[in-house]
Amino acid sequence: MELRRDALGSVSSDIHRATCRQLPLPARDHVRVYTPFTTNLGCVDTRLVGQGNCFTFGLPGVLSSGILSSFRHDVSPDLANTVWPIDFIFDRFANGRQLKILGIVDDATTECVVAHAEHALGGDYLVRILGRICQRRGYPDIIRTDNSKEFTRRAMLEWAHRNNRKLRLIEPGKPNQNAYIESFNSRFRDECLNEHWIFNMRHARRLIEAWQREYNEGRPKKGLGGLTPVEHARRVAKRSIIVSASLQIGVLLNKG
Repeated sequence: MELRRDALGSVSSDIHRATCRQLPLPARDHVRVYTPFTTNLGCVDTRLVGQGNCFTFGLPGVLSSGILSSFRHDVSPDLANTVWPIDFIFDRFANGRQLKILGIVDDATTECVVAHAEHALGGDYLVRILGRICQRRGYPDIIRTDNSKEFTRRAMLEWAHRNNRKLRLIEPGKPNQNAYIESFNSRFRDECLNEHWIFNMRHARRLIEAWQREYNEGRPKKGLGGLTPVEHARRVAKRSIIVSASLQIGVLLNKG
């Protein structure tokens, strides 16, 4: 069953309200609780499946397919574009006007995929930015976010459904479940935003672009074996090619 465009906004609002509730999680695995919501589709059952410290939402169409779910304790990915943590960072220009920055990092390579600055950045604009990034870099398997409205409303759900991507929502009040992006946000604020008076959008984008380039290409990390994120990404890509080639050779030998 597919969600109609006119109904998707209502359903996504229900999801946003549900995810923001302080719901006690079951103590044991595989406990199911059904909570009905009334939407343009009629009465929709929102299924919460307890699994230790996580739960998953199941709704008809985009949601029952597992596109949107809550936080899971995933194993650290080995390949680029497996998990992208995403968040917003807020600051102000010298004149007091708001500056809103979309930050995306790659869990495997630790690269800053993008740090995009705007005055305001809603759901429709967010998915256009994601589309441009994915055309250049490829699509992530999973996008991990908090429960901000931009990540749980119609535009984002529709984009994920159309491109067969999974959205993982962390639990409200637990930013540690998206720890890498939180650490990135803190570093970005201390090393870039707090170091400058930002006068206009052009100034902001120039500063942010320079910082992002230095972060990705000029900063070796001990945790990456002394490599920069870009160098580590190249090593990860090379390793994945070797593994893929080895698997193909194994398949051919088995057929022979």
